[in-house]
Formats: sequence, C-alpha cells, structure tokens
Amino acid sequence: MDTDRRQDLIAGLTILILLFVCYYQILLKADFLTTCDCVYSYDNANETAKGNGWRPDKAWGISFFYGDPAVHHPWSIFSLLLRLVPSHKIAYTAAILFLLFLAAFSNYCLLKKLLPDLNKLNWMILPMLSLLVVFTPGQMKYSNDRIWTALSICAPLLIILLHDYLQKPKFTHLFYCSILFWFSFFTGSYVCINQLAVLELIFIVIYYLYYKPSLKPFLLKIAALNIFTLFWLILLGSWTFYSLIVEHSIMDYERPITRWSSLLTNIAMSNILAFATDLFHTGWFQESKSFIGLEFFLKNSWRNCSIIFPFVMIYFVFKKSNDFWEYSVKWITIFITVFFTLAIDNLPFIGYILERIFKGYGFNKYYLMNYTFQIALIGIFISNLNDKNNITASRTGRFLQRILAVVLVIVYLTLTIASILILTNYDFFFNYTLRIADRCFTSMNIPSGVASGNGYFKDYLLEIIRINIKIFKSGINWNATLYYLLTIIIVLPFIKDKWLFKAIKIRKYLIVILLLHAILLSWSLYPLNRDNHYWKNDFDSNTFKPTDRFYFVREDKSKFNRDINILKKDWLYENGDVKEKMRDFLLTPGLCLSSNVSIISSDTRAFSFLAFNNDGKERIKEFRDVESGPLYSSGLLDLGAVTYYYSLTELYNLPVNLTFYKSTKDIYIYRNLSAWPYYYLADVTQTIDSLSDLASIKSLRKGAAYIYDKNLQIAPKGKSYINMTLFSFGKMEFDYSGESENLLIVADAWHPFWRASNGSGDLKVIRANGIFKGVVLPKGSYAVRLFFDTSPYVPGIYIAIASWFIFLAIWIVYYKRPQKFDNMLNRTFGGQPPHRVNGQ
Repeated sequence: MDTDRRQDLIAGLTILILLFVCYYQILLKADFLTTCDCVYSYDNANETAKGNGWRPDKAWGISFFYGDPAVHHPWSIFSLLLRLVPSHKIAYTAAILFLLFLAAFSNYCLLKKLLPDLNKLNWMILPMLSLLVVFTPGQMKYSNDRIWTALSICAPLLIILLHDYLQKPKFTHLFYCSILFWFSFFTGSYVCINQLAVLELIFIVIYYLYYKPSLKPFLLKIAALNIFTLFWLILLGSWTFYSLIVEHSIMDYERPITRWSSLLTNIAMSNILAFATDLFHTGWFQESKSFIGLEFFLKNSWRNCSIIFPFVMIYFVFKKSNDFWEYSVKWITIFITVFFTLAIDNLPFIGYILERIFKGYGFNKYYLMNYTFQIALIGIFISNLNDKNNITASRTGRFLQRILAVVLVIVYLTLTIASILILTNYDFFFNYTLRIADRCFTSMNIPSGVASGNGYFKDYLLEIIRINIKIFKSGINWNATLYYLLTIIIVLPFIKDKWLFKAIKIRKYLIVILLLHAILLSWSLYPLNRDNHYWKNDFDSNTFKPTDRFYFVREDKSKFNRDINILKKDWLYENGDVKEKMRDFLLTPGLCLSSNVSIISSDTRAFSFLAFNNDGKERIKEFRDVESGPLYSSGLLDLGAVTYYYSLTELYNLPVNLTFYKSTKDIYIYRNLSAWPYYYLADVTQTIDSLSDLASIKSLRKGAAYIYDKNLQIAPKGKSYINMTLFSFGKMEFDYSGESENLLIVADAWHPFWRASNGSGDLKVIRANGIFKGVVLPKGSYAVRLFFDTSPYVPGIYIAIASWFIFLAIWIVYYKRPQKFDNMLNRTFGGQPPHRVNGQ
C-alpha cells in the first residue's frame, strides 16, 4: 500500500474513532431524535409503514410515491435499511452516523487537496479539522436531520470533481458526477439537488473569472457534463422518477409556497439585526430551551461552523487570494453567506421568486453546505499563521477583529460567570439578580402590581425574570461552562497582536482546541435524546385506537392577559420545574392531521381550506399551517373523523363539541364529541357536484354519504354489520354482513389506485364525502379487503435495474482503454488546461 492510501486509511479510521468517542452517548442508548424535524425524517419510514406507499397518518391520507426519494418514497434506500434492521431507532441512528462519517471524510479529501502544507505538518490535523463539519452549531438541522447531510458529503467532492474536469476532462469525471448527484438525490432531497446545482453554477463562474478560458470549449465541457449527469440520474433513479410521472398523470399535487401578500410582513429590522448577530457567534444556550421575551438575544447562530470563523472571514475579506482554491472557497463562502442567508432570510421576495423557478423551498438551508467552505478557509488561515506580517497586514481587518473579540469576550465571560454561580451557588445568583432587577424597575418608576391596560407592572416583569432564571438553570451544566470558557480562550488572542503572535506558535494544536470546542458545543447546546417517545411515556397501547385522528392546536394568544398564574402554568410544572420544548408530539398514537406534509394533493388542500376557512375568516393560508393550527371546529373537520384535539397549553373558549378528555404534565387532550367515525356503513346517499357544495351544506347529516356519482343510488334495507379486523398503512380488512347493498365510507383520502375485493371479485371504490373513499358492498356475508395497489409503479424498478447494468457495463468498457476515450474527449474540447499567468 502506497503512502497516500495508507494516509487516507489512517484518516478514515481517525474520523470513525473520534466520531464514536464524541458521540459516546449513542452507546448508552441515546439517539438523534431531538427535534420535530428529526422526528419527521424518522417518521417517514416508521414501523407501521411496510413499504406500501400510503400514509393515512399524514394529513387526510397521502401517497408517498410522489415526493423526495430519500424522505418520502417507500422504496427508498433508507426504507430498505429499515426492513433489514429490526429496530428502527437503531437503523435511524446508524444511518446518521454513517452519513456523518462520509461527510467528514469527503471534507478531508477537499482539505487534503487545498492544504498540502498542513497535511505534511501532521497527518492527524486534517481528519480533526474535517470533523468540524459534523459538530457544527447547525447540527440540530444538519447532523440530527438525516437528509441535509448529503449536502456536506457531496459539496466538497463536487468542486474537486469540477476543478479536475475543467482542467483536463476525463470520462471518469462524467461517471463520478452522475453517481454524486444520484447519491445526493437518493440520500437527501430535491432541495439538495437544487443547492448542488447552484453550487456548480457559482463554482463555474468563479473558475471562469479566475482563469479566463476560451468560452466555447468551456461551455461545451459544462454542457457535456450536465447532460450526461442528468441523463443517468433519471435512469439510475427511475424507480422514483417513474412513480413521479405516474402520480403526476393521475393526480394534481401542490407544495406550500410563500404568497406575495405575506412578503412585506417578513421584512423587519429585527431580522436584519438577527442576521448580523448570527454572523459573529456560534451559540449561547440549549436549542431545546425557550425564554420569555429573550428569543432574539439567546438565539443560537447556525451561520458559522466554528467560533473562529468570523475572525477568519474578516481576515480574508481584506486579503488578496494567493491561488485558485483560496480565491474560490473565499468567494463561494461570501456569496452563500450574503445572498442565500441575508437576501433570502430578510428579503423574502427573492425566496419567492426562487420558489417558483425551482418549484421548491429550503433555500435558507445553504448555510449547511457553507460549512464545508468555511472549514476550508479556516484551514487556509491556519496555514498562513506562520507569517506574522500576513496575518496583520490589513489595519481595517485587525481593527474589526479586535472589536469583535472584545464584544465576544465580554458576552461569553458573563455567561461563564453566570453558569459557575448557578452551578455552585444558585440561591445567591437567583436572589441577587432579582434584587438588582427590582431596584432597576423602582428607579424606572414602574409601579407594583400585575398589569393594567397595555403596560407592564413590576410584579409581572419580576416573574418573567424568575422564570427565565429557572430556564437558564435547567440548561446549564459543566459542559456548557467549559464551552463558554474555551470560547474566551479562542477569541482572546485576537484582541492584541502580541497575544495573536504567541498563539501562532501553537498553530498545530489550534485544530485540536477547535475540535474540542465544537464537541463541547455539541454536548452542552445540542445534547442527544435519552427520552422515549412522548405518547408511549404517558399512555398505554389501549388508550387510543390506531384510527383515531389527532389535531394539534397552537396556544390561544387571547389568554395573554398578563396574569401571573397563567404565565407560571404555561412555563412551569406544578413543582416549579421548567417545561421543555416538546420533541415528538406530532408522532401521535393514531392518525395525525397535523403531521409535517411538504406536498399534498390539490383536492386535499382545497378540503382543508374549506374546513378551516368556510365562514369567510382566513385561519390557514397553506396546509402546513395545520401543523400548529388554530382552535376551530367545523362540520368538515367532524366529517374527517378528527377525534381528538391536543395542545401544549390549556385551551380556553372551547367550541361546544369539544370536551376535556385528559392531561399530562405536557399535553392537554380534548375529545371531539361531534366527530364522525373513521369508517361506517352509510344509511343514506346524497349527490354533490363539488367540494364547495359539500361545504355549503349547513348541517351535515352524520351517517350519510355525499357522493359525486349521480348514477349510483344506494338505499340500504334490512340489517347490516361491519367490523374492522385489520388496519395497516395501505391495507384494511373488514368482516361484513348485509341483507342489501351498502356503501362503506372510510375517512381516508381517495386515490385512483385504491382497490377492494371480497374474495370472489373486485369491488367498486368511489370518491365520497368530498375527498374520502367509499366501497360499494353487495349483499351477503364476506370479508372485505381494501388495499393500495403499488403495481403501477413497478416498471420503474425494472428500468432502474437495467440502467444500472448498462451504466456499469459502459464504465467497465471505458476502463479497458481509458487513454483512448480521454484523448477523444480532450480533442473534442481542444486546448491545454487553463492557467493563471498574470497574478491576482
């Protein structure tokens, strides 16, 4: 084995060992399910989804053959993993660890190409530096949410591949690029493809501006690469693309997008200030905590891969680049930071335009991909630390670094002192802080009392401070204290030149310090999950039926009347402990109307709008508003079998049909007395022409069936009986007995691929009750089987298998005579590799 391969093997083993050491809690049965978004990713392939593609627990029921291949598709790679591993929790955790390893190693490959000097200094430096991409301040949305990791795996490999291809194209580059985009799509999402495509465009522009190659062959190279990649991406992933085409041909789907009317309301000075603040720190406090009135000040930054990066960025802004790689990663970072964070987050009309161009969203997630290039800049900066004059060349840059360092030292020193006092003498800290606050309010002439009109009184403000102190205490540990302290140590040398010069002497240890700082950030601000699924903690398996439909209601804003007792009840338990942010309340034991849904059928969307806005008031603007929806009751919600409402806080001014059912320390549950059953035999049928006809009926008759087929008239006579014997995602079975023809109604959305049979023949499945389905049952006694037919999607699997054989065969043929094919490719594009001859 040559030295280079041996070095890569050692680097891979180093990354793997450090990954398990830093995530040691995984070995103690912790996991990554720490936020609702992560639960969403896990939930898309949970124990009850047997790969049939139909999810009744999403919205009113939805086909998962339309959507992102790694997030939704029932035949995804991740779904296959879940079938192979008995424990879905273990499978999810293993998938994240594997992807994080690939992310760190692919970043190592980029750093090795960019930083040969650091690589020669010590082989261990680059693997440790590459691990910064794992322990980032954005790991709640990056590490713990599997689909976004694909960006940090593919981004560094893509720019290496593009650079080598544009310098001297080879057919291997075409194959590698196809595999790279395929991997991004089928382990990530459609948005990952969008972002990699934009990264490719940015890199190509930067490459052209730097080298000034001949335009025609340059464009031909790019066209050939992208046509080849797109062609094979579609064929190799045709099991998904074929199902997308099939679904698109039979159903209309919509994705929630921003509307012009809401754009101006999103532009605020607070957003600009929050963005500016985010650029200069990494994090203050645990992401799982929420403070009263202090969300802006204690909001963690996801913009920076490390606390040192703001200083590095200031250095490079005022410095001319020495070579192409420094030039490219610098301008990629600047462009992504300025445009895809400042512009999209704070100038929403830009995001609105991009949503319509790319038919998607998620453009504000570019900072996750940006970590790769930030880490590269940090590596280049550390390489330059051997030149004192270079580091302090820009007076303006050093001045900005000093100012930032002073501010951060003050802030993190305050946090360090506060955390030490809380851990060692909490009573003193608590009482002393309240005394200072009381004196401040007295000097400001704020009167005693709770509240009056629109003003705040002293007692109420002091109660807010008491609660916030308790919240702060609940998230503080010695890991956090060490994290604050190490932040000061890293930032402090930038205040004075002589301190910075002393730090230069230990530059090979700086990466160790940065990695330790990142790990402490992970342990203190983003601890792993040790809790069980919430509903499993407080309810046994017999409390609810699997066909109960749940609706999550947001807190009632009208109750904020500055009542101290209500304030305490919302933020504290009865024993005074702090309430945590709920993690997995969307994973209900039954069907959840409020589940995360990115794409939904047009009919379902229209039904939801009518269910919530049928009286002329706009309670929801998009279906995703139902994820945390308003407290509202309507006939259509009742017809949709919404059995339970639940909320994190007590609900006030309940509709007459809602009654309190049960509460735990975290959730209040209310039963809907007007809810229709999930399935029933209709006692009468009524014909309607559209959804609006259904919504216009003032009093829907419970037990009736509203159908669109005027030729179908069912008038049941005599005795009839039906009982569900099996319920799973995509399949239901019933025992039925009837003396006449009946219509079975199921409050699960209709789709053309739903089939029904009674053992002796097929039964007719129709659309009923607006968007739901009905089955026409002949008289007799038999078992009814209702199932979602996946056979129309199967041809896509055969196309994909054949495409992989052809793709690999072409690759093998190429490897037999690579020089011949590569020479032909270079003759086609002509010219020598471009090079910079005139300096910067």
